[in-house]
Amino acid sequence: MKPTSPAYRALAIAIVVCVFAVAVYRAKTQSIAHDEALTYVWFLDGPVDKMLQADSNNHVLFTFLAKPCVQLLGVTEFSLRLPTLLGAAGYLTGSLLLSAELFGDGIWFALSVALLSLNPTIMDFLAAARGYGLGLACLCGAVLFLTRATRVQPIQPGDQRLRTQWALASVLLALAVAANLTNLIPALSLAGALAVMLRPQPGDAAQASSLRKEVAQWFVWPGLAVGFSLLWPFLLQVRRREFIVGYASAADSLRDLFDSSFLYRWTEDQFSGLSATPLSPQFWPHQVFTHQVSALGAFLVLPLLLLFLFAGFLLLRKTNRSRACRLLVGAVLGCLALNLAFHFVFHMKYPLCRICLYLIPLFTLSGLVLVRDLSATGEHRWLHVIALVLCAVAVLDYAAEIHTANFRYNAYDDISRDMFLSISRDARQQGLANPRTAGTWWYWPEMNFYRRRYHSEWISTYDIKDPSQAWANADNALRPADYDYFIYTPQNIPDLAGHRVRTVFQSDRWMVTVVQIDR
Repeated sequence: MKPTSPAYRALAIAIVVCVFAVAVYRAKTQSIAHDEALTYVWFLDGPVDKMLQADSNNHVLFTFLAKPCVQLLGVTEFSLRLPTLLGAAGYLTGSLLLSAELFGDGIWFALSVALLSLNPTIMDFLAAARGYGLGLACLCGAVLFLTRATRVQPIQPGDQRLRTQWALASVLLALAVAANLTNLIPALSLAGALAVMLRPQPGDAAQASSLRKEVAQWFVWPGLAVGFSLLWPFLLQVRRREFIVGYASAADSLRDLFDSSFLYRWTEDQFSGLSATPLSPQFWPHQVFTHQVSALGAFLVLPLLLLFLFAGFLLLRKTNRSRACRLLVGAVLGCLALNLAFHFVFHMKYPLCRICLYLIPLFTLSGLVLVRDLSATGEHRWLHVIALVLCAVAVLDYAAEIHTANFRYNAYDDISRDMFLSISRDARQQGLANPRTAGTWWYWPEMNFYRRRYHSEWISTYDIKDPSQAWANADNALRPADYDYFIYTPQNIPDLAGHRVRTVFQSDRWMVTVVQIDR
């Protein structure tokens, strides 16, 4: 029996509900991740003025929403992640509405919802206590209102429907930037694409002047007002050094984008090992394979998709190309151009996947809309079948990656809670009144978060004693005899000769050890 439109609608809604349920479950059960704990320790644990520190890790909109959550509900993983769950609900609802706006309620509607919702990296940030999920929600809402605005024809100054759509989109783009400053790139790209679309016909100077005033009043100023109101304390402090995170080469950036979407599980240990602990030898065989697949995806698949996007856009120049297609493809091309410009002009690094997360929904939607418009011409209907197969494969790959153990970009943190609880239990058994803890910098924010989480202020604040990260502490000499518990990885093994040492916790996978030292 051929599925009906109600069946596709039911399928899309079921996908969204399931994805949100997974996000809630992960927010409730997963150990706190390094970056999440940093956000709490640096900006939320203490007086309100800590929230106003300018730092690339301070995702302003998230910080403002998280402060009352942890104040009113107490410090837990779930309360810290509540603002992100709000963003998850907004993003998933926006994906439903936007897909319906673009594709009606047929099979492409269901595929669009699945591709936007099930991407494993996006699912990570629909639960993680960071600003990326809120930024995606605001960006998705802005695209929705701009898409609806493209349907208003002809464009007449004074049209209240148009003014409303522009103003809502403008405010949401400002909130997206407040959620994470990297969203400035898609915000500028969408504004640029809209400006190109709204170019008046030559010779009509009066209409051109009126339209410029209308756009400034209803699209430019609302966003600037909201953005400046939220961000002005941070803009006064911001420095270029806050934007040094990223890759030195475009190849690494492309590889990260491909891996995090299509090789999510295969590259988990490799990705985590690059920044936390050295890789275990048992992982090398599959790394050779995944390295080849990763290179194929980064240097062949993604460039071919981009080439298709650009070529298809040019093919539609003389046909009945939809305004939504012009908006979305123009935004993607604008994002790529701005990233290249920032790299070559301001010498900024190429973005990590999470820093250019906006590319995933924009690229997905623009590709689907382009296929729809090309197929509608009647000359390229074969694209419909090919795109359907590729989308189905992508959805199956995404679905196979769903898991609830950890975040790929901080996978090593899935043991942080167990480490802290092991120290706490052991200290109680030993009768230690104020046990001192120290060790590798990597678990510093997690240990201090869990002191608050479990009301364990009787355990001393965790100190960083890590010679592998000399910047972390000016007085960085390893003196394990000064501490009751010491956490170390292979990079910072202390000299424990002459001390009575007992292992309290050990993870062979992440090669981290917690020892109790008899002082």
